[in-house]
Amino acid sequence: MSISFRGITFRYWRSASPVLDEFSWDVPMGRTVLLGPNGAGKTTLLSIGADLLRPKRGQVLLGNLNPRRRTQRGQYRRAVGWMPQQIRAVPGLTAREQVAYAGWLKGLSRSGAWESAAQALDRVGLRNLMDRKASELSGGSCEE
Repeated sequence: MSISFRGITFRYWRSASPVLDEFSWDVPMGRTVLLGPNGAGKTTLLSIGADLLRPKRGQVLLGNLNPRRRTQRGQYRRAVGWMPQQIRAVPGLTAREQVAYAGWLKGLSRSGAWESAAQALDRVGLRNLMDRKASELSGGSCEE
Protein backbone atom coordinates (compact mmCIF):
# COMPACT_ATOMS: atom_id res chain seq x y z
CA MET A 1 0.00 0.00 0.00
CA SER A 2 1.46 3.38 -0.91
CA ILE A 3 0.66 6.86 0.28
CA SER A 4 -0.61 9.55 -2.07
CA PHE A 5 -0.68 13.31 -1.60
CA ARG A 6 -3.28 14.97 -3.83
CA GLY A 7 -3.37 18.74 -4.30
CA ILE A 8 -1.99 19.49 -0.83
CA THR A 9 -1.85 23.13 0.23
CA PHE A 10 -0.51 23.93 3.68
CA ARG A 11 0.59 27.09 5.45
CA TYR A 12 1.48 27.61 9.11
CA TRP A 13 -0.20 31.00 9.42
CA ARG A 14 -3.13 32.45 7.52
CA SER A 15 -1.09 35.33 6.12
CA ALA A 16 2.05 33.27 5.37
CA SER A 17 3.01 31.92 1.99
CA PRO A 18 2.14 28.25 1.61
CA VAL A 19 4.85 25.74 2.50
CA LEU A 20 3.16 23.33 0.09
CA ASP A 21 0.98 24.65 -2.72
CA GLU A 22 -1.17 22.20 -4.73
CA PHE A 23 1.46 19.51 -4.08
CA SER A 24 0.72 16.05 -5.50
CA TRP A 25 2.87 12.93 -5.22
CA ASP A 26 2.30 9.20 -5.29
CA VAL A 27 5.07 7.84 -3.10
CA PRO A 28 6.60 4.76 -4.72
CA MET A 29 6.65 1.47 -2.82
CA GLY A 30 9.94 0.51 -1.19
CA ARG A 31 12.58 2.83 0.11
CA THR A 32 12.19 6.48 -0.72
CA VAL A 33 14.52 9.35 0.08
CA LEU A 34 13.18 12.84 0.60
CA LEU A 35 15.90 15.45 0.10
CA GLY A 36 15.80 19.23 0.17
CA PRO A 37 17.25 22.26 1.90
CA ASN A 38 16.15 23.40 5.34
CA GLY A 39 12.71 24.95 5.16
CA ALA A 40 11.71 23.17 1.96
CA GLY A 41 8.74 21.44 3.62
CA LYS A 42 10.06 17.88 4.13
CA THR A 43 9.03 17.60 7.79
CA THR A 44 5.74 19.37 7.06
CA LEU A 45 4.96 16.86 4.31
CA LEU A 46 5.77 13.89 6.55
CA SER A 47 3.70 15.41 9.37
CA ILE A 48 0.75 15.71 7.00
CA GLY A 49 1.29 12.12 5.87
CA ALA A 50 1.25 10.96 9.52
CA ASP A 51 -1.98 12.92 10.11
CA LEU A 52 -0.31 15.24 12.63
CA LEU A 53 -0.97 18.33 10.51
CA ARG A 54 -4.03 18.94 8.36
CA PRO A 55 -3.70 20.56 4.96
CA LYS A 56 -5.82 23.56 4.05
CA ARG A 57 -6.71 21.81 0.78
CA GLY A 58 -6.14 18.43 -0.77
CA GLN A 59 -6.14 14.93 0.62
CA VAL A 60 -3.80 12.20 1.73
CA LEU A 61 -4.63 8.58 1.00
CA LEU A 62 -3.04 5.35 2.12
CA GLY A 63 -4.49 2.94 -0.40
CA ASN A 64 -8.19 3.71 0.03
CA LEU A 65 -7.85 5.01 3.60
CA ASN A 66 -8.50 8.70 4.10
CA PRO A 67 -7.66 10.11 7.55
CA ARG A 68 -10.24 12.90 7.10
CA ARG A 69 -13.01 10.29 7.19
CA ARG A 70 -13.80 9.71 10.82
CA THR A 71 -14.57 6.04 10.23
CA GLN A 72 -11.14 5.48 8.61
CA ARG A 73 -8.96 7.69 10.80
CA GLY A 74 -8.03 5.04 13.38
CA GLN A 75 -7.16 2.44 10.77
CA TYR A 76 -5.11 5.01 8.83
CA ARG A 77 -3.16 6.06 11.92
CA ARG A 78 -2.45 2.44 12.89
CA ALA A 79 -1.11 1.77 9.39
CA VAL A 80 1.24 4.78 9.28
CA GLY A 81 4.53 4.75 11.18
CA TRP A 82 5.96 8.03 12.41
CA MET A 83 9.37 8.84 13.86
CA PRO A 84 9.70 12.55 14.64
CA GLN A 85 13.03 14.34 14.42
CA GLN A 86 13.12 14.79 18.18
CA ILE A 87 11.42 12.66 20.78
CA ARG A 88 10.86 14.13 24.20
CA ALA A 89 10.28 11.69 26.98
CA VAL A 90 7.20 12.15 29.12
CA PRO A 91 8.58 13.23 32.51
CA GLY A 92 8.70 10.39 35.02
CA LEU A 93 8.02 7.52 32.62
CA THR A 94 10.35 4.56 32.29
CA ALA A 95 11.53 3.45 28.86
CA ARG A 96 8.92 0.68 28.84
CA GLU A 97 6.16 3.04 29.92
CA GLN A 98 7.16 5.54 27.21
CA VAL A 99 7.06 2.89 24.48
CA ALA A 100 3.82 1.41 25.84
CA TYR A 101 2.26 4.88 25.87
CA ALA A 102 3.14 5.32 22.18
CA GLY A 103 1.55 1.95 21.44
CA TRP A 104 -1.57 2.90 23.35
CA LEU A 105 -1.80 6.17 21.40
CA LYS A 106 -1.64 4.13 18.18
CA GLY A 107 -4.65 2.08 19.29
CA LEU A 108 -3.27 -0.90 21.22
CA SER A 109 -5.06 -2.00 24.35
CA ARG A 110 -3.37 -1.15 27.64
CA SER A 111 -2.16 -4.74 28.16
CA GLY A 112 -1.25 -5.13 24.48
CA ALA A 113 0.81 -1.93 24.56
CA TRP A 114 2.58 -3.05 27.74
CA GLU A 115 3.52 -6.43 26.28
CA SER A 116 4.48 -5.00 22.89
CA ALA A 117 6.71 -2.42 24.57
CA ALA A 118 8.80 -5.14 26.22
CA GLN A 119 9.08 -6.98 22.90
CA ALA A 120 10.05 -3.82 21.02
CA LEU A 121 12.72 -2.89 23.57
CA ASP A 122 14.06 -6.45 23.41
CA ARG A 123 14.26 -6.30 19.58
CA VAL A 124 16.43 -3.18 19.71
CA GLY A 125 18.67 -4.46 22.51
CA LEU A 126 17.26 -2.23 25.26
CA ARG A 127 15.45 -4.79 27.41
CA ASN A 128 17.99 -4.31 30.22
CA LEU A 129 17.18 -0.56 30.27
CA MET A 130 13.37 -0.77 30.20
CA ASP A 131 13.00 0.17 33.87
CA ARG A 132 15.20 3.26 33.60
CA LYS A 133 13.64 6.67 33.22
CA ALA A 134 13.23 7.39 29.51
CA SER A 135 14.64 10.89 30.03
CA GLU A 136 17.92 9.33 31.21
CA LEU A 137 18.50 7.39 28.00
CA SER A 138 20.70 8.68 25.23
CA GLY A 139 19.23 9.49 21.83
CA GLY A 140 22.43 8.28 20.20
CA SER A 141 23.92 4.89 19.68
CA CYS A 142 23.91 2.27 22.44
CA GLU A 143 27.09 1.01 24.01
CA GLU A 144 27.41 -2.57 25.17
